[in-house]
Amino acid sequence: MRYFRITLFAICAITFFTGANKKVVMDDSSIVQIIKVANLSELDLARLAKNKSDNRSIEMFATKVINEQSVDLSQLHRLVKDKSMNFTDSNLSRDIEMRGMARFDQLEVLKGKSFDKAYIDTVVAVYISMRNEIDLLLPVAADSDVEKMLMKTRDETTKLLQSAQLIQEDFKD
Repeated sequence: MRYFRITLFAICAITFFTGANKKVVMDDSSIVQIIKVANLSELDLARLAKNKSDNRSIEMFATKVINEQSVDLSQLHRLVKDKSMNFTDSNLSRDIEMRGMARFDQLEVLKGKSFDKAYIDTVVAVYISMRNEIDLLLPVAADSDVEKMLMKTRDETTKLLQSAQLIQEDFKD
């Protein structure tokens, strides 16, 4: 468990400190791919939590994430279609996808309260990282609808972060 926390902290720290001072260079097609990959990663973790957790708060939170992210993905696909855009991979989207798979693999082997605590700690770290990444992407968005989608995603991420932090309080040692 200690190794998991150290790894999680290292991932968040590396993401924050390496991205905090960099100017992001990419186009709207890359940005929508990043949003898509982040949403899919969130969905995977939420589905895992819904299936594995016996904690009512975790189950309700996971259900909320599944419902919201499913709607967001539909809206994102509609935006991409309406704007005749494509989803274009970037280093950041591939990195988010790899981190998502690693998180899933780490959580999948846990059970009971260990899973619940690790899940909610992971989700809090993910949302903090997502907000930082969105802040880097906002000034880069060329299309106003992509910018609006980023702002909406940031607002929703902040709300989910706050909810997750409240649940996290229940798991303090």
